[in-house]
Amino acid sequence: MDGTKSFGGVNATTLGYGLLYFFCSASMLLFNKLAIYHYQAPAFICLIQYAFCVVAVYLLKFLNFVEVDPLSWETVKKYWPVPALFSCAIFSNNKILQYANIETFIVVRNTTPLFVAILDFFVMGKSLPSKRSLGCFGLIILGAILYAVAEKGLELRSVTWAGIYLLVICTEMVFVKHIFNSVKMTVWGRMLYTNLLSIPVQPLFIVGTMEYAEYPNLILTVQALVFIGLSCLGAFGISLAGTGFRACVSATTFTLVGVVNKVLTIAVNYVMWSNHTNVFGLGALMLCLAGSTLYKPAAKRESGSFSDRMFLSINGSCGGVCSKNQLQGEEGAPAPASDKIKYKEVALTEKEVDDSADDVENAKK
Repeated sequence: MDGTKSFGGVNATTLGYGLLYFFCSASMLLFNKLAIYHYQAPAFICLIQYAFCVVAVYLLKFLNFVEVDPLSWETVKKYWPVPALFSCAIFSNNKILQYANIETFIVVRNTTPLFVAILDFFVMGKSLPSKRSLGCFGLIILGAILYAVAEKGLELRSVTWAGIYLLVICTEMVFVKHIFNSVKMTVWGRMLYTNLLSIPVQPLFIVGTMEYAEYPNLILTVQALVFIGLSCLGAFGISLAGTGFRACVSATTFTLVGVVNKVLTIAVNYVMWSNHTNVFGLGALMLCLAGSTLYKPAAKRESGSFSDRMFLSINGSCGGVCSKNQLQGEEGAPAPASDKIKYKEVALTEKEVDDSADDVENAKK
Protein backbone atom coordinates (compact mmCIF):
# COMPACT_ATOMS: atom_id res chain seq x y z
CA MET A 1 0.00 0.00 0.00
CA ASP A 2 1.48 3.35 -1.05
CA GLY A 3 1.47 5.44 2.09
CA THR A 4 2.30 8.62 0.05
CA LYS A 5 -1.15 8.72 -1.53
CA SER A 6 -4.06 10.30 0.27
CA PHE A 7 -7.85 10.27 0.08
CA GLY A 8 -9.65 13.33 1.36
CA GLY A 9 -6.47 14.41 3.15
CA VAL A 10 -6.09 11.04 4.90
CA ASN A 11 -2.92 9.03 4.29
CA ALA A 12 -3.66 5.87 2.29
CA THR A 13 -1.84 3.63 4.77
CA THR A 14 -3.73 5.13 7.70
CA LEU A 15 -7.03 4.77 5.82
CA GLY A 16 -6.28 1.14 4.97
CA TYR A 17 -5.40 0.23 8.54
CA GLY A 18 -8.43 2.17 9.79
CA LEU A 19 -10.92 0.37 7.55
CA LEU A 20 -9.41 -3.04 8.33
CA TYR A 21 -9.46 -2.28 12.05
CA PHE A 22 -13.09 -1.05 11.83
CA PHE A 23 -14.44 -4.23 10.24
CA CYS A 24 -12.21 -6.64 12.16
CA SER A 25 -13.05 -5.01 15.48
CA ALA A 26 -16.77 -5.00 14.69
CA SER A 27 -16.75 -8.70 13.81
CA MET A 28 -14.19 -9.87 16.37
CA LEU A 29 -16.56 -9.51 19.33
CA LEU A 30 -19.15 -11.61 17.52
CA PHE A 31 -16.63 -14.29 16.48
CA ASN A 32 -15.19 -14.51 19.99
CA LYS A 33 -18.63 -14.66 21.58
CA LEU A 34 -19.75 -17.42 19.21
CA ALA A 35 -16.50 -19.37 19.60
CA ILE A 36 -16.71 -19.20 23.41
CA TYR A 37 -20.44 -19.95 23.34
CA HIS A 38 -19.80 -23.20 21.46
CA TYR A 39 -16.51 -24.05 23.23
CA GLN A 40 -16.24 -22.80 26.82
CA ALA A 41 -12.44 -22.45 26.93
CA PRO A 42 -11.49 -18.76 26.51
CA ALA A 43 -7.80 -19.15 27.44
CA PHE A 44 -7.35 -22.08 25.06
CA ILE A 45 -9.05 -20.13 22.27
CA CYS A 46 -6.72 -17.17 22.92
CA LEU A 47 -3.75 -19.54 22.76
CA ILE A 48 -4.87 -20.83 19.35
CA GLN A 49 -5.39 -17.27 18.08
CA TYR A 50 -1.93 -16.11 19.16
CA ALA A 51 -0.28 -19.19 17.66
CA PHE A 52 -2.20 -18.69 14.41
CA CYS A 53 -1.00 -15.08 14.16
CA VAL A 54 2.63 -16.06 14.81
CA VAL A 55 2.55 -18.83 12.17
CA ALA A 56 0.87 -16.47 9.68
CA VAL A 57 3.55 -13.79 10.18
CA TYR A 58 6.39 -16.27 9.75
CA LEU A 59 4.71 -17.73 6.65
CA LEU A 60 4.41 -14.27 5.07
CA LYS A 61 8.05 -13.60 5.98
CA PHE A 62 9.14 -16.93 4.43
CA LEU A 63 7.29 -15.99 1.22
CA ASN A 64 9.09 -12.60 1.23
CA PHE A 65 5.81 -10.69 1.38
CA VAL A 66 6.71 -8.77 4.52
CA GLU A 67 9.73 -7.69 6.54
CA VAL A 68 9.73 -8.73 10.18
CA ASP A 69 12.07 -7.49 12.91
CA PRO A 70 14.39 -10.26 14.14
CA LEU A 71 13.84 -11.58 17.64
CA SER A 72 16.12 -9.92 20.15
CA TRP A 73 16.39 -10.38 23.91
CA GLU A 74 17.08 -6.65 24.31
CA THR A 75 13.84 -5.84 22.49
CA VAL A 76 11.93 -8.41 24.56
CA LYS A 77 13.12 -6.76 27.79
CA LYS A 78 11.85 -3.37 26.62
CA TYR A 79 8.65 -4.57 24.94
CA TRP A 80 7.33 -7.27 27.33
CA PRO A 81 4.78 -4.99 29.13
CA VAL A 82 2.81 -4.70 25.87
CA PRO A 83 2.05 -8.43 25.42
CA ALA A 84 1.61 -8.82 29.18
CA LEU A 85 -1.11 -6.15 29.30
CA PHE A 86 -2.49 -7.19 25.91
CA SER A 87 -2.96 -10.84 26.87
CA CYS A 88 -4.54 -9.90 30.22
CA ALA A 89 -6.95 -7.53 28.47
CA ILE A 90 -7.96 -10.10 25.85
CA PHE A 91 -8.42 -12.88 28.40
CA SER A 92 -10.55 -10.75 30.74
CA ASN A 93 -12.48 -9.57 27.67
CA ASN A 94 -13.25 -13.18 26.76
CA LYS A 95 -14.21 -14.07 30.32
CA ILE A 96 -16.82 -11.31 30.26
CA LEU A 97 -18.12 -12.70 26.96
CA GLN A 98 -18.23 -16.17 28.50
CA TYR A 99 -20.52 -15.10 31.34
CA ALA A 100 -22.46 -12.21 29.77
CA ASN A 101 -23.75 -10.98 26.43
CA ILE A 102 -21.96 -8.66 24.01
CA GLU A 103 -23.90 -5.58 25.13
CA THR A 104 -22.68 -6.05 28.71
CA PHE A 105 -19.08 -6.01 27.52
CA ILE A 106 -19.67 -2.86 25.47
CA VAL A 107 -21.21 -1.11 28.50
CA VAL A 108 -18.16 -2.07 30.57
CA ARG A 109 -15.83 -0.86 27.82
CA ASN A 110 -17.55 2.50 27.65
CA THR A 111 -17.21 3.21 31.37
CA THR A 112 -13.44 3.55 30.99
CA PRO A 113 -13.46 7.39 30.62
CA LEU A 114 -14.43 7.56 34.30
CA PHE A 115 -11.19 5.84 35.28
CA VAL A 116 -9.04 7.31 32.53
CA ALA A 117 -9.91 10.81 33.78
CA ILE A 118 -8.29 9.91 37.10
CA LEU A 119 -5.16 8.63 35.34
CA ASP A 120 -5.18 11.75 33.16
CA PHE A 121 -5.07 13.93 36.28
CA PHE A 122 -2.57 12.02 38.42
CA VAL A 123 -0.31 10.41 35.81
CA MET A 124 -0.60 12.29 32.52
CA GLY A 125 -0.53 15.87 33.85
CA LYS A 126 -4.02 16.88 32.72
CA SER A 127 -6.54 19.26 34.25
CA LEU A 128 -9.62 18.18 36.16
CA PRO A 129 -12.57 17.12 33.95
CA SER A 130 -14.54 19.97 32.39
CA LYS A 131 -18.28 20.52 32.84
CA ARG A 132 -18.82 18.82 29.49
CA SER A 133 -16.83 15.78 30.61
CA LEU A 134 -18.71 15.65 33.92
CA GLY A 135 -21.97 15.68 31.96
CA CYS A 136 -20.65 12.78 29.83
CA PHE A 137 -19.75 10.91 33.02
CA GLY A 138 -23.33 11.42 34.17
CA LEU A 139 -24.65 9.91 30.92
CA ILE A 140 -22.29 6.93 31.22
CA ILE A 141 -23.20 6.26 34.86
CA LEU A 142 -26.92 6.65 34.18
CA GLY A 143 -26.71 4.34 31.17
CA ALA A 144 -24.76 1.72 33.14
CA ILE A 145 -27.28 1.78 36.01
CA LEU A 146 -30.27 1.55 33.66
CA TYR A 147 -28.57 -1.29 31.78
CA ALA A 148 -28.05 -3.21 35.01
CA VAL A 149 -31.74 -2.70 35.81
CA ALA A 150 -32.73 -3.90 32.32
CA GLU A 151 -30.60 -7.02 32.77
CA LYS A 152 -32.08 -7.51 36.27
CA GLY A 153 -28.63 -7.37 37.78
CA LEU A 154 -25.34 -8.91 36.70
CA GLU A 155 -23.61 -12.08 37.82
CA LEU A 156 -20.84 -11.64 40.39
CA ARG A 157 -18.31 -13.38 38.14
CA SER A 158 -19.23 -11.03 35.27
CA VAL A 159 -18.70 -8.00 37.54
CA THR A 160 -15.40 -9.43 38.82
CA TRP A 161 -13.97 -9.90 35.34
CA ALA A 162 -15.31 -6.51 34.31
CA GLY A 163 -13.32 -4.93 37.15
CA ILE A 164 -10.16 -6.78 36.10
CA TYR A 165 -10.70 -5.75 32.48
CA LEU A 166 -11.12 -2.08 33.40
CA LEU A 167 -7.95 -2.09 35.49
CA VAL A 168 -5.90 -3.69 32.72
CA ILE A 169 -7.29 -1.75 29.75
CA CYS A 170 -6.91 1.66 31.41
CA THR A 171 -3.30 0.86 32.32
CA GLU A 172 -2.68 -0.37 28.78
CA MET A 173 -4.09 2.75 27.15
CA VAL A 174 -1.80 4.99 29.22
CA PHE A 175 1.51 3.18 28.78
CA VAL A 176 1.35 1.26 25.46
CA LYS A 177 1.70 4.42 23.36
CA HIS A 178 4.78 5.34 25.38
CA ILE A 179 6.37 1.93 24.70
CA PHE A 180 5.44 2.12 21.01
CA ASN A 181 7.23 5.48 20.84
CA SER A 182 10.34 4.24 22.65
CA VAL A 183 10.71 0.78 21.03
CA LYS A 184 10.92 1.23 17.27
CA MET A 185 9.67 -1.72 15.22
CA THR A 186 7.79 -2.39 12.02
CA VAL A 187 4.07 -3.16 12.20
CA TRP A 188 4.79 -6.83 11.48
CA GLY A 189 7.50 -6.85 14.12
CA ARG A 190 5.10 -5.51 16.74
CA MET A 191 2.52 -8.03 15.68
CA LEU A 192 5.01 -10.89 15.99
CA TYR A 193 6.37 -9.81 19.37
CA THR A 194 2.91 -9.12 20.82
CA ASN A 195 1.41 -12.46 19.82
CA LEU A 196 4.53 -14.58 20.39
CA LEU A 197 5.12 -13.19 23.89
CA SER A 198 1.42 -13.58 24.74
CA ILE A 199 1.58 -17.37 24.23
CA PRO A 200 3.53 -18.19 27.46
CA VAL A 201 0.97 -16.23 29.49
CA GLN A 202 -1.97 -18.44 28.50
CA PRO A 203 -0.97 -21.55 30.52
CA LEU A 204 -0.99 -19.29 33.59
CA PHE A 205 -4.61 -18.38 32.84
CA ILE A 206 -5.54 -22.00 32.10
CA VAL A 207 -4.11 -23.19 35.43
CA GLY A 208 -5.02 -20.10 37.47
CA THR A 209 -8.71 -20.22 36.53
CA MET A 210 -8.77 -24.05 36.51
CA GLU A 211 -10.04 -23.99 32.95
CA TYR A 212 -8.22 -27.27 32.33
CA ALA A 213 -10.72 -29.04 34.60
CA GLU A 214 -13.48 -28.31 32.06
CA TYR A 215 -11.64 -29.75 29.04
CA PRO A 216 -12.84 -33.38 29.47
CA ASN A 217 -16.46 -32.17 29.38
CA LEU A 218 -16.10 -30.01 26.27
CA ILE A 219 -17.13 -31.21 22.82
CA LEU A 220 -15.40 -29.71 19.78
CA THR A 221 -18.29 -29.49 17.32
CA VAL A 222 -18.16 -28.38 13.69
CA GLN A 223 -19.76 -25.08 14.70
CA ALA A 224 -17.12 -24.53 17.35
CA LEU A 225 -14.34 -25.24 14.83
CA VAL A 226 -15.85 -22.80 12.31
CA PHE A 227 -16.17 -19.96 14.79
CA ILE A 228 -12.73 -20.60 16.32
CA GLY A 229 -11.31 -20.48 12.79
CA LEU A 230 -13.13 -17.21 12.06
CA SER A 231 -11.92 -15.79 15.37
CA CYS A 232 -8.33 -16.68 14.38
CA LEU A 233 -8.72 -14.83 11.08
CA GLY A 234 -10.28 -11.92 12.95
CA ALA A 235 -7.45 -11.98 15.50
CA PHE A 236 -4.87 -11.83 12.70
CA GLY A 237 -6.69 -8.94 11.04
CA ILE A 238 -7.19 -6.95 14.22
CA SER A 239 -3.61 -7.59 15.39
CA LEU A 240 -2.26 -6.21 12.12
CA ALA A 241 -4.79 -3.39 11.80
CA GLY A 242 -4.84 -2.48 15.49
CA THR A 243 -1.05 -2.31 15.75
CA GLY A 244 -0.68 -0.39 12.49
CA PHE A 245 -3.59 1.96 13.07
CA ARG A 246 -2.56 2.71 16.67
CA ALA A 247 0.91 3.67 15.45
CA CYS A 248 -0.52 5.97 12.74
CA VAL A 249 -3.10 7.93 14.72
CA SER A 250 -3.71 9.44 18.12
CA ALA A 251 -5.43 7.42 20.82
CA THR A 252 -8.51 9.64 20.49
CA THR A 253 -8.98 8.65 16.85
CA PHE A 254 -8.20 5.03 17.69
CA THR A 255 -10.79 5.05 20.46
CA LEU A 256 -13.43 6.90 18.41
CA VAL A 257 -13.22 4.34 15.58
CA GLY A 258 -13.48 1.58 18.17
CA VAL A 259 -16.63 3.12 19.64
CA VAL A 260 -18.30 3.69 16.27
CA ASN A 261 -17.77 0.11 15.12
CA LYS A 262 -19.49 -1.10 18.27
CA VAL A 263 -22.74 0.29 16.83
CA LEU A 264 -22.32 -2.07 13.88
CA THR A 265 -21.57 -4.94 16.27
CA ILE A 266 -24.71 -4.21 18.30
CA ALA A 267 -26.89 -4.09 15.18
CA VAL A 268 -25.57 -7.40 13.80
CA ASN A 269 -25.76 -9.09 17.19
CA TYR A 270 -29.36 -7.93 17.69
CA VAL A 271 -30.48 -9.31 14.32
CA MET A 272 -28.37 -12.47 14.36
CA TRP A 273 -29.72 -14.30 17.44
CA SER A 274 -31.67 -14.01 20.67
CA ASN A 275 -28.65 -13.79 23.00
CA HIS A 276 -28.88 -10.03 23.46
CA THR A 277 -30.39 -7.43 25.76
CA ASN A 278 -33.94 -6.10 25.53
CA VAL A 279 -35.03 -2.78 24.01
CA PHE A 280 -34.73 -0.97 27.37
CA GLY A 281 -31.19 -2.28 27.80
CA LEU A 282 -30.36 -1.23 24.24
CA GLY A 283 -31.46 2.33 25.03
CA ALA A 284 -29.32 2.34 28.17
CA LEU A 285 -26.36 1.09 26.12
CA MET A 286 -26.84 3.98 23.67
CA LEU A 287 -26.64 6.42 26.59
CA CYS A 288 -23.27 4.92 27.53
CA LEU A 289 -22.06 5.12 23.92
CA ALA A 290 -23.20 8.76 23.66
CA GLY A 291 -21.42 9.70 26.87
CA SER A 292 -18.14 8.02 25.94
CA THR A 293 -18.22 9.43 22.38
CA LEU A 294 -18.93 13.03 23.51
CA TYR A 295 -16.34 12.84 26.31
CA LYS A 296 -13.47 15.24 25.71
CA PRO A 297 -10.09 14.64 27.40
CA ALA A 298 -8.96 17.39 29.73
CA ALA A 299 -6.41 19.95 28.58
CA LYS A 300 -2.86 20.10 29.87
CA ARG A 301 -2.56 21.63 33.35
CA GLU A 302 -1.26 25.18 33.49
CA SER A 303 0.98 26.53 36.22
CA GLY A 304 -1.00 28.15 39.02
CA SER A 305 -4.36 26.87 37.78
CA PHE A 306 -6.93 25.36 40.13
CA SER A 307 -6.13 21.88 38.78
CA ASP A 308 -2.41 22.40 39.35
CA ARG A 309 -2.95 23.66 42.90
CA MET A 310 -5.26 20.73 43.57
CA PHE A 311 -2.66 18.26 42.30
CA LEU A 312 0.10 19.80 44.42
CA SER A 313 -2.17 19.77 47.46
CA ILE A 314 -3.08 16.10 47.01
CA ASN A 315 0.53 15.22 46.23
CA GLY A 316 1.68 16.94 49.43
CA SER A 317 -0.98 15.36 51.61
CA CYS A 318 -0.02 11.92 50.27
CA GLY A 319 3.60 12.38 51.27
CA GLY A 320 4.74 13.64 47.85
CA VAL A 321 4.58 11.23 44.96
CA CYS A 322 6.84 13.46 42.88
CA SER A 323 10.26 14.48 44.09
CA LYS A 324 11.08 18.12 44.74
CA ASN A 325 13.28 18.28 41.65
CA GLN A 326 10.44 17.01 39.45
CA LEU A 327 8.21 19.83 40.66
CA GLN A 328 10.80 22.54 39.95
CA GLY A 329 11.43 24.22 36.62
CA GLU A 330 14.85 24.80 35.14
CA GLU A 331 15.06 28.20 36.79
CA GLY A 332 14.15 26.76 40.18
CA ALA A 333 10.62 28.19 40.12
CA PRO A 334 7.68 25.84 40.67
CA ALA A 335 6.62 24.27 37.41
CA PRO A 336 3.20 22.83 36.67
CA ALA A 337 3.08 19.23 37.72
CA SER A 338 2.09 18.34 34.17
CA ASP A 339 5.40 19.46 32.62
CA LYS A 340 7.24 16.25 33.49
CA ILE A 341 5.99 13.43 35.61
CA LYS A 342 7.78 10.26 36.49
CA TYR A 343 6.17 7.53 38.52
CA LYS A 344 8.11 4.45 39.50
CA GLU A 345 10.70 4.90 36.76
CA VAL A 346 8.10 5.30 33.99
CA ALA A 347 9.01 8.61 32.35
CA LEU A 348 6.74 10.34 29.86
CA THR A 349 8.16 13.17 27.80
CA GLU A 350 6.04 16.21 26.99
CA LYS A 351 5.53 15.01 23.42
CA GLU A 352 4.32 11.59 24.59
CA VAL A 353 2.02 13.21 27.13
CA ASP A 354 0.47 15.24 24.32
CA ASP A 355 0.33 12.20 21.99
CA SER A 356 -1.15 9.74 24.43
CA ALA A 357 -2.91 11.46 27.28
CA ASP A 358 -4.78 13.77 25.00
CA ASP A 359 -6.29 10.67 23.58
CA VAL A 360 -6.71 8.23 26.38
CA GLU A 361 -10.47 7.97 26.48
CA ASN A 362 -12.20 4.68 26.52
CA ALA A 363 -10.05 2.06 25.87
CA LYS A 364 -7.40 -3.20 22.27
CA LYS A 365 -8.10 -6.29 20.27
